[in-house]
Amino acid sequence: LFSDTVVYLQSLSHHSVYILTAHGNQTLEYQKAKVEQPPITELVETILYVESDKATKVRELFAATGSEVVFVDDLLEHCKAVKKVLPTSTCVLIDRYDEARRHKDIPSDIPVISDLQELNAIISP
Repeated sequence: LFSDTVVYLQSLSHHSVYILTAHGNQTLEYQKAKVEQPPITELVETILYVESDKATKVRELFAATGSEVVFVDDLLEHCKAVKKVLPTSTCVLIDRYDEARRHKDIPSDIPVISDLQELNAIISP
């Protein structure tokens, strides 16, 4: 995890935070080793693992709840897929290495940030 992750999660102590991680071509054990450790486990409500389809899991969890959903991911395709299945969600592409600028197809409703502190301006205008 990136160094700002724990600090940012600590600032969200009054929100329900879920970590949804896709292990894809990495092993599930690798993903668990990254996130299933203190203080991460104490700062989030739930850690969920999917092989690759995060959008389906987001829809299952939140479509019927009416909850405000903020989805942050480093892959544009995940952001687009979540926005498609849950149009009321706020989807944010985190681009820590300035790679997103290569994409010409970033929708205007998916803002791009380079670190988690920038997320505050989007979710708390």
